[in-house]
Amino acid sequence: MGMSLSTAALSVSASQPEPDPERLAERLMQNETGGVREQLAWWSPHEPFPSLGIGHFIWIPAGVSVPFEAQFPQWVRFAVEHGERVPRWLQAERAPWSSREAFYADPRRAQLLDWLERTRSLQARFVMTRFQTRWRQACAAQPDCAVLDQRVKTLWQQPGGAYALLDYVNFKGLGDNAKARYAGQGWGLIQVLRAMPSDRVSVPAFVAAAHKVLQRRIAHAPRDESRWWPGWKKRLDRYVEEAE
Repeated sequence: MGMSLSTAALSVSASQPEPDPERLAERLMQNETGGVREQLAWWSPHEPFPSLGIGHFIWIPAGVSVPFEAQFPQWVRFAVEHGERVPRWLQAERAPWSSREAFYADPRRAQLLDWLERTRSLQARFVMTRFQTRWRQACAAQPDCAVLDQRVKTLWQQPGGAYALLDYVNFKGLGDNAKARYAGQGWGLIQVLRAMPSDRVSVPAFVAAAHKVLQRRIAHAPRDESRWWPGWKKRLDRYVEEAE
């Protein structure tokens, strides 16, 4: 009897080696902040919300409606559950700032930076846990879940593979959001896994597939995204360096 899609996605935690949280935190921080402490608490001038921590977890202010999931409150709950002391004002569902200017002017930002820097390893554990949960859910909805999940498991076992998977999802998403499409084509982890050759599941093959998927995104984008390619490529190529 075949396995149902609801149970086909396997956990990558129980029997698979777990990446070192310290090393993972270091690599994620390098990719998201350039290693700059100040950017652990960052608000882009092009976004209506701040991005916080090594995973740039977004915290959405009251009155702001965006088609994104607010990861920061999830991270805070994870920290509390793991015995971390969290300043009470950070435990709200909505960010307390109404604007980017208010965010940078708030003296509490110094406390936020200190807390985010001190909890980097736990943030890395949160990124891993969140990936495992979200991957099982996303994969179960795919008709080729068994193939996709086997590729995830194979990559996870390889040097640098877990880092590549975790960072790519942090970078471009799982690929299960039907709204994140150009010309009907997505660019998340699912699309990259599908673009890999079936006979070569490795970190270099993953990176080559990601190059192809993101170049397709650029080709189909309604505006010019080619200016982002050098930075995207540099980030992807770090996965191969980590695997060597």
